[in-house]
Amino acid sequence: MQKIFVSMPMRDLFEDEIRSRQETLLKKVGEYLGKPVMLVETFINDGKLTALECLGELIKRMAGADWVLFASGWETARGCKIEMACALQYNKKILLENGSIIQEVN
Repeated sequence: MQKIFVSMPMRDLFEDEIRSRQETLLKKVGEYLGKPVMLVETFINDGKLTALECLGELIKRMAGADWVLFASGWETARGCKIEMACALQYNKKILLENGSIIQEVN
């Protein structure tokens, strides 16, 4: 089972919208990889944490993922941009959503 960390803009989205989007993305990734996949939880609903504390927690979670998927729009969200920098610097396997297509970044 491949562990997938999904980096996606979440600002102004409700939890059910986020979860639905993640399910759609996981299905695409599973089809692309041809293997079973599971989501590394990236939704943090803790009113006690600051945005920076949430980002730190997410980077910890990313470390245990087999793949990091960047959903469309990632380049407009500051957290996603930081996650991309970390994924690149630490040689994580990266996938990009490009419309309905999933592409591997080498």
